[in-house]
Amino acid sequence: MPPFSRITAFFSQPATRHCPGAEYDEVQRYANEVADLRQEFLKLQREAIAHKWRLNANNKKLEEAEMKLEKSVNYCKFLNLQLESKDRELARLQKTATASLKAVNAAKKFQVSAEERYRRQTEILNKRTAELEEAADENSSLAFQQMILTKWTDSFGDDEINQVMGSLNQELETWVKHHFYRYTSHGDTFHCVYGLVIDQIFHAILSRAMVGTAADLHRDIFSDYFVSLDIEVQKKCPSHVAQHWRSALSKAAFSFGKERLEAGCCGLVNHVQTRCGHLSPTNPQKRSEELRSLIWKFVEFKARLECQANLYVFLMAFPNTRFVGDQMVSSTGDYGASTLVEYTLAPALFKIPSGSAGGSTTLVVKAIVKTCPAFQGMILNGAGASGDDETDSSSL
Repeated sequence: MPPFSRITAFFSQPATRHCPGAEYDEVQRYANEVADLRQEFLKLQREAIAHKWRLNANNKKLEEAEMKLEKSVNYCKFLNLQLESKDRELARLQKTATASLKAVNAAKKFQVSAEERYRRQTEILNKRTAELEEAADENSSLAFQQMILTKWTDSFGDDEINQVMGSLNQELETWVKHHFYRYTSHGDTFHCVYGLVIDQIFHAILSRAMVGTAADLHRDIFSDYFVSLDIEVQKKCPSHVAQHWRSALSKAAFSFGKERLEAGCCGLVNHVQTRCGHLSPTNPQKRSEELRSLIWKFVEFKARLECQANLYVFLMAFPNTRFVGDQMVSSTGDYGASTLVEYTLAPALFKIPSGSAGGSTTLVVKAIVKTCPAFQGMILNGAGASGDDETDSSSL
């Protein structure tokens, strides 16, 4: 009889208070067998569960391997597609390279042809250039001969003269404002410094008949003589002589007396520094160099005017004279018949046509003047330098 059947039969018997010893031992044995079987069953159950887990893990690995295999297959397909695309691209590039090689060969042939054409054109150009240079030399020689036979003057139009005068006046104003900026807002002192500088420039440079003939910029003993001499030359000499003598003499005198002119400019600078230097806070050496350069520009401008076919004359307006609107510009904006000139900030420039000595003149540049009402001019004329500001003309 199987153990489980015997156990079942044993427990199915009626219960008794005391079991016989033989049957008890048998029951105990069967119970031990049952316990052993149960332990073996649990062991087998655990082994089955472990086997199931291993089987599941193997299945999962198998699925992963299948997925990897599928990915590898798909990647191989992708690589095959890429390879096919590269093959097509390679074929296209081979066709392009073949076409490019043909184009390069054609370009080389064209380059050889172009170089040959360039060589021929260069030869023609060199020949024409030599012909043009020869013609230019001939034209230059003819132009030089024509200049000798006609006029020898430095052309200087009225518009350009106006521009140069305006530029020089502006540069002088900038110099005064820069080095005497403490008095820029104080009109009287500013205008006094400006007027002193322009007065020195006018009497030493602009008022002379020929600036290069001055042995001393502070004395002029030749201007009247040269004006009279020019009148006689215009009257007595042919036009081709009268047109050139003043220009030639001016150029020669300017070249011959350049060192004296430079020394005279330094003397003007020293005079201005002595009179006004104590009013300026800037560096004296830099101030002197800038003023010397500016005065020399006036010298060169005057020398250039002397080389014109017409005669140019600078004029200053005297203090307390009537303001003339046709010939003057007021820096203060005061106009009218009762307005007087206090002092001149820039001289007027007149042009006397060649051959009309003492004849009609033309105003080229108006004078710039500081004006005041007539009653104020009378007060200033009577009061002198007794103004309210002690740093005004009393300091100059």
